[in-house]
Amino acid sequence: MTVPVSPRSRLAPLLGLVFGLVFGLAGCAGDCPTADLCAYAAFKAHTPESADDAVAAIEAMTDPVVRAAAVQRWMAVHPNPTQQQGAALCGVLPQGEKENCARRVNSPHLHR
Repeated sequence: MTVPVSPRSRLAPLLGLVFGLVFGLAGCAGDCPTADLCAYAAFKAHTPESADDAVAAIEAMTDPVVRAAAVQRWMAVHPNPTQQQGAALCGVLPQGEKENCARRVNSPHLHR
């Protein structure tokens, strides 16, 4: 049974993330050494509900270490991702990290 979701409720987390990124980047010039760390701080403060929104935010980050931290953050908040969500999130990581991420997604005993 599928519960209908209003478009407004789907946009709320994305808008929160966008506003967090915009205001976070504008306000963190002195606090964050890089834009990626500011983007991660905004991501951590407003972790998106949907994997697609998370992937879009993570793709904006260029540092692979920060990307990996954001993927791990999303998976910590959403501990049982589907195969599709896991593949989308792991797809933004470099090859070695991508394989480790896929292994964690496909192994229920490794979910934290």
